[in-house]
Amino acid sequence: MTDHGTHPKLPAKIQIDTGLLLRSVPGLLRVKRKQRTWNEFGELLLREFLHYSPMESSVRDAADMQTSPEAMRWIMAKRLIHAVLATQDPKYQAIRKRLGNLQQPSTALLSSLLGLWLAGEIRIPVSVTGPMVAAMLYAAAEAGGDWQVLGDSAQI
Repeated sequence: MTDHGTHPKLPAKIQIDTGLLLRSVPGLLRVKRKQRTWNEFGELLLREFLHYSPMESSVRDAADMQTSPEAMRWIMAKRLIHAVLATQDPKYQAIRKRLGNLQQPSTALLSSLLGLWLAGEIRIPVSVTGPMVAAMLYAAAEAGGDWQVLGDSAQI
């Protein structure tokens, strides 16, 4: 379990259990094994679940991923989660308040609550946003708790 400092609006330190994330979202094992980046994983989730058949998605090249609708939604999702967890933007006070009501936010609860919220924000099924949030939490844990990994355009 990785400890990630306190957010000013959350009552406890955010602890991310990467083992739970890997068990909950088996596709993250490829990220752990360095077979795919977490950004590639997030975009792939969107592509496979929202728009394209596997045959069609396999012929798209890597350069196209940067400008695809999936890439843009992935970037938006990362920025939203970053804004909630790493900024004090008053626009996200309601979700922070829900997270703040937790005495000790567990990884499962944090991932579930953020996944549900994100599904409503970007209008895609929670079956897609859940693994997306898991990938983002995993990325932050692997970056040593640096939430900037979600907002850094160099990582996109």
